[in-house]
Amino acid sequence: VINGLAMLTTSSLATGSFSIRAEYAGDANHAATVSTQVLAVNPNQTTTTLQVSGDGSNLNLTAIVKSTIGPSTAPSGMVTFYNGSTVVGTGTLVNGVASIQVTGPVSAAPFKAIYAGDAGNASSNSSGASASPTPSASIISLGASATGETQGEPVTLTAQVAGGVRRGLV
Repeated sequence: VINGLAMLTTSSLATGSFSIRAEYAGDANHAATVSTQVLAVNPNQTTTTLQVSGDGSNLNLTAIVKSTIGPSTAPSGMVTFYNGSTVVGTGTLVNGVASIQVTGPVSAAPFKAIYAGDAGNASSNSSGASASPTPSASIISLGASATGETQGEPVTLTAQVAGGVRRGLV
């Protein structure tokens, strides 16, 4: 105690609620005393951003999760990826990054990533930062069974679609 003040500074408390107790043993002129204080330690806030790359039916989804406090509380755990409200996969964070690959058709709904949180970091999601993939290039070639027909004669038209197109209307 110096000039009536004793201080302890720490940044190593886990999340949760703590009852902190200070005791003054007293001296020849001052009586002993005890004081308690409840301290709530909240998890660090996080931000999650989502990057969507690739085209057509092969997409790479990458979530980047950062603690708003700093690198000493690096987020760990799982990220769940969605296409609209449909779960398309989960990934484990490694150095703040989780990635998955999505193959096959996806809906036109935006993608999002939700970080579940861990013992020291709060959950977060990429809402507002979701992205939709850019459609892959496609090529259509039209052919006819004949270049000149008489009215009333049958003609067959054929459309060939290329570029990874699996289904749709022509």
